[in-house]
Amino acid sequence: MRLRIKLILAIIVLLAATGCSASQKTRAEKQPVLLSKKEVMDEYNRETRQLELPPKAQWNAARARAAIGIDDYAGRSMMYEEGIGAQTAQFEWYCAWAHVALDDHHARADALAHLSTFDSLSAWNNMDDVGHAMFLRIKDRALAGDLRPLSEYVDQNCHVGSSE
Repeated sequence: MRLRIKLILAIIVLLAATGCSASQKTRAEKQPVLLSKKEVMDEYNRETRQLELPPKAQWNAARARAAIGIDDYAGRSMMYEEGIGAQTAQFEWYCAWAHVALDDHHARADALAHLSTFDSLSAWNNMDDVGHAMFLRIKDRALAGDLRPLSEYVDQNCHVGSSE
């Protein structure tokens, strides 16, 4: 009986030790890569070269810096999570195409086609299920002709900074 108890305890200790090291590794793997202000803006600029804006729209690094909050920490060393620069560009891209969809009925179909590709961007991959549901609802409603959810999104999220 004592041997059986010792064997059970040994198995429990072994499982606990294995689980501990696995969870530590998982935790370590989830640690974010941190970037400096310059690296974040470099990431933003790289992403702007990958995304097509609508005609007449222009990338706005000052607006991106405001959205990220870089200038809020002037003179202080801050680190930012990898991806924030690219995702800021992606949301700027989304807003630019959303404006076209709302303001130019001749270009609306093209704008909605661009917006429909949002789920292929890294911002989508880093979004939770609530975000997915919101953007899917916006897309589905817009494709069905109801632009109210898209308009509400633009009103609430597409006016960062004063240089819009």
